Amino acid sequence: AVDYAAENGHLHVIEWFKNVTDFRYTFRAVDHAAKRNHLNIVIWFKENTDFKYVSAVDHAAKEGYLNIIVWFKENTDFKYTVDAVYYAARRGYLNIIIWFKENTDFKYRTYAINRAAEKGHLHIVTWFVNNTDFECVKFIRRVIDNADSDYNIRNAVDLVVGHMYRLGDVSKTDMIC
Repeated sequence: AVDYAAENGHLHVIEWFKNVTDFRYTFRAVDHAAKRNHLNIVIWFKENTDFKYVSAVDHAAKEGYLNIIVWFKENTDFKYTVDAVYYAARRGYLNIIIWFKENTDFKYRTYAINRAAEKGHLHIVTWFVNNTDFECVKFIRRVIDNADSDYNIRNAVDLVVGHMYRLGDVSKTDMIC
């Protein structure tokens, strides 16, 4: 019951359980409060319990709640998985990806780029190409395959050729087409 109250933002219910019952909750309470952007509830758990969480930061990244992520970084033994960047990429939250790159050890897997391409988030794919080291051609291919216009296809091709040129895979004369 406490987990559900946390997920739905009912701090008064959580406090009632704490005062009247043998108070128990699982890590899901904090995870789901973070997922729903209930920072006041996350803070309450930190101040009033042994504070346990598993994937709160990942959930906040998935929903685009940078404020939650920053709070966890500043106030807890910060932990996240590669899924946080994956979720942010899949949903198009570039600000969150940039924050992870600038403020953490930046863990991600190429499937984050795959999903961003699949969902048409060219701004995310472009950022990964310009700000990380990976072989991008197969990922850009998804952008090309899913492009909704010739303009987007040209942007994807320009992105691939430019990245390959920076890597030394294409000579300057090869770029003239």
